[in-house]
Amino acid sequence: MREDLTPELLVRMGLVDDPGSPEVTLVLEAFAQAQAAGIDPDVAGALLQAYGRAVGRIANAEADLAVHRLERLPPEEREAQTELLLDELLPLATTVFDAFHRFQVRRLVQRRLRLPADVVEGPDHDATPASVAFVDLCDSTGFMRDASVGQIRALADEVYLAGQEVAVRHDVLAAKFLGDGVLLVSREREALVDATRAAVAELGRRTPMSASAGMAHGPVLRRAGDYYGMPVNLAARLAELAPPETVYADAGAVLPGAPVTMWATVAPRGVREDLRVAVLRPS
Repeated sequence: MREDLTPELLVRMGLVDDPGSPEVTLVLEAFAQAQAAGIDPDVAGALLQAYGRAVGRIANAEADLAVHRLERLPPEEREAQTELLLDELLPLATTVFDAFHRFQVRRLVQRRLRLPADVVEGPDHDATPASVAFVDLCDSTGFMRDASVGQIRALADEVYLAGQEVAVRHDVLAAKFLGDGVLLVSREREALVDATRAAVAELGRRTPMSASAGMAHGPVLRRAGDYYGMPVNLAARLAELAPPETVYADAGAVLPGAPVTMWATVAPRGVREDLRVAVLRPS
């Protein structure tokens, strides 16, 4: 983010509606202190984006709970009850965030510091080598077309739990969940191959569908806690092509000399030339 952090910018981003509120002053002071301590302004901007995205998701889930409780009340009672409900929810959010936040940051820092010097991530705005995998359920659209709301909710929960458990077990990052799939990222190719194969197997066991995956390796841009770049797009395109219970990995995603028993030539959407991929099976 190249703009200076101002109250007006926070309003344009939809993070606040009153640029003169005490909360805005606290945020601006906190970011000013961080920059005075040496945090690069561009990295601080990415942090703001990450905080905004995280708070948006939390607020969306909390709003679902609030509306469920408040919509049964007469309209004239809703405003007062909304404030009472916020008084209940906000301490919960603060407690849970504080409990998880330090642990998560510490674990990520320790993981990245264990990497060889030539693959350690650079600053937030640098592109660095990484392996990326999209693990998707096969024909989830058909399933959702006929499923109940409860079945779809249970499916999303299983995808999240399976993705998180595999990521922790193999020490890779579950960077994003898409309802019917998960994006896995690691600087260590072998770890991601193992995690991706395990995720395909785990989703097949824990959901009514089979899963498949695409993997790619190359320069990846990390920005505001998210991941961008050609490997991300290519992994998604390969996941579209992979048959059930199969992983398609571009040549860079498997270590040189890895025991690959089968290769295939595929034509990913948006890629100008056919691509040779390793064909891997679930573990």
